[in-house]
Amino acid sequence: MLKKILALALVCVMLLGCFALYSCADDTENPTGDDETPDDNLPEDEDPGEEEEPWLPITLPETTYGTVDDPEEIHFIEWSANGHTTVGETWIPWAEIDIPEWDGDILNNAIYDRNKLIEETYNVEITQEYVSVDQGFQQQIVNNASTGDNAYQVMTMRSVNIAPYVFGDYMLNMYDLDYLNTDMPWWNQDSVRSYTLGSNLFFAAPEMLLRDKGGTACMFFNSKVATDYGIDDLYALVDAGEWTQDMLIEYSEQVMADLGGEEGIDCSEDIWGALGADDPVYYLFAGTGLKFAHIDDDGYIEYDFGDEESLPF
Repeated sequence: MLKKILALALVCVMLLGCFALYSCADDTENPTGDDETPDDNLPEDEDPGEEEEPWLPITLPETTYGTVDDPEEIHFIEWSANGHTTVGETWIPWAEIDIPEWDGDILNNAIYDRNKLIEETYNVEITQEYVSVDQGFQQQIVNNASTGDNAYQVMTMRSVNIAPYVFGDYMLNMYDLDYLNTDMPWWNQDSVRSYTLGSNLFFAAPEMLLRDKGGTACMFFNSKVATDYGIDDLYALVDAGEWTQDMLIEYSEQVMADLGGEEGIDCSEDIWGALGADDPVYYLFAGTGLKFAHIDDDGYIEYDFGDEESLPF
């Protein structure tokens, strides 16, 4: 019973939380007592217009879970890496779930207002903790399941590390949960399609998570090196849709130079044609429109890697 109650509470956090983020710029509560709103700064002759009704077609039950004095806790355990567990460190650029106070930052305030709305409406308390994937995250989940403590109700994890939790039967099928509405736009629909296995969906990317937005990959180049080696405007190639992986290889080979005169390439003295860790290979692969696998018509994984298009990689 507890799992069902907490699952419903989670749905409420996701749905109303998403709407709170969507509407915060128009209706943000300031707990400091400052009455100024965005409308106060409008020119006198500019009418902000009639306020629009919420656009999300959702229906949620009128209920509460704890009491005002004893709210039901909804605890998020969130992944980090390399031992980082503090907001502001490399793997945790923002606090996504639990904001302790309203501080004037627009993103911080939107999350704070979202949580306050949910907590007061449903008599719940939203909490979170960060645990490094390489320092005991999986063991905490296993212990939580084996002891029945139910210390964590919601888990965030990067998809590359999710398999043990699926095969260990630690996760609920999202399609079995009422009010989750996985077809709605506050869920990343590509993630819903890609992570559905048969009739099961164990995880997906909602709009309430921020690190996937901050993890967008990009490619940059040294414009001086390009000019020195007679490489034409790369932006024009991209704008014309003519930029290819073959060009990346060609130009990288063209500018690579051993300037130090020592055997091998030295980062401090020589020019590298292209530089990156393992992840850029995935980004380039996906950026070309290729996939390692896809979900077939029966809802199961069919591998694409190794076909005619991907082999040149």
